[in-house]
Amino acid sequence: MKCSTKYAFILTLTLYIPTVQCFATSQQGSTRSQGNRRTADTLFVTRRNNGGNDNHHPAASLLPIPNHVAFVCDGNSRWAKKRGLPVIAGHTAGAVRLVNVVLPCLKERGVKYCTMYGFSTENWQRSEKEISDIFSVMERTANTVCDRLLERREIVRVRILGDLNDNRIPTTLKSALERLERETDRICNDRNQPHTLYLAINYGGRRDILEAAKKLARAAARSGDIDAIEQLSENDFSKLLCTDGIPDPDLVIRTSGECRISNFLLWNTAYSEFYFTPVLWPDFDSEALSEALDWYASRKRRFGARHEINVTDASYIKS
Repeated sequence: MKCSTKYAFILTLTLYIPTVQCFATSQQGSTRSQGNRRTADTLFVTRRNNGGNDNHHPAASLLPIPNHVAFVCDGNSRWAKKRGLPVIAGHTAGAVRLVNVVLPCLKERGVKYCTMYGFSTENWQRSEKEISDIFSVMERTANTVCDRLLERREIVRVRILGDLNDNRIPTTLKSALERLERETDRICNDRNQPHTLYLAINYGGRRDILEAAKKLARAAARSGDIDAIEQLSENDFSKLLCTDGIPDPDLVIRTSGECRISNFLLWNTAYSEFYFTPVLWPDFDSEALSEALDWYASRKRRFGARHEINVTDASYIKS
């Protein structure tokens, strides 16, 4: 495909993201078998049993499944540059990958919580043009996801982690994200244990811990009981974080080959399993996700003990 043709195609994708089905799969140059690849064509659809023909591990239902998977979605700009496309093309393809493939597959595998690192406090160092493009993609994606969930009455709750009151965040983006939270909460209000998606936007792990420490200091100053700080437990402190009430991630997946945490959920990932893959985020398909989940299933989680711990025992982890 000539570059001009590809550029025209990506403009179509950018303008009409609700109608796009897995653009990233059609464009990627992965060496994995194309015949084995299957993508989800709807958001959060649980498939019926198809006789064991799923493209993930045939015994997947018998393997340990993480309760909470967190993603550092890296590699969008490199994906675009490799194809001679503008950076916004990579961010758009990454958003499509999230909505049409990764989230449906997570629900299919039984993952209850998912956190996506959308925009960090350090990302403000990027160019104004790229930041504007990222926010534009986020806004369109938030509106698209909200409309789909409302139309299909999908039982998925969306929560935002981070500071949306920053005056650098466009008001239209803030409104779209708040609507997404509000409407999904309304749908899930009378349902038990809905699947929950957390979007970390203008989020930083260090800042979250710092803000929690400030809350603690202000409370101590108001009460005058400084000695009470000595009685503070880790569980008490975690309640001051913006992640209060969210189970710690069992598995953190970072794409693009980078092997660092980048200020993501620093307090919460003390005992998470870390999976690093060279696959760029827009190329991260259901097969790549299955490989990560199968790798997780092979891990022995001891949390400092000598024997393997049942990770569903939240009381042990939080104690």
